[in-house]
Amino acid sequence: DEAAAQLEANMDKASLKTAFGNLMNSDKDLLSRQLESLLSRLDESVENHDLIARLAAQFPGDVGIFGVFFLQHILLQPGEAVFLPANEP
Repeated sequence: DEAAAQLEANMDKASLKTAFGNLMNSDKDLLSRQLESLLSRLDESVENHDLIARLAAQFPGDVGIFGVFFLQHILLQPGEAVFLPANEP
């Protein structure tokens, strides 16, 4: 809760790193329950609902599904590229 509040208040790189790190190291049982809850409420009003549903089908129970809420999802066409500096999500 503290990391989420810090991220919401600051929206800076350090807060993002802390919140994402906490997510990736969360209790597996808690993550499983939260993922079940998310998927039961998933509908078209949730941004990226198709991506979340696809990831949940391909990687059941994986914490990375929550990464959708931290990262920008973009679609590239053949020949396009994106540059991400080191240590940038």
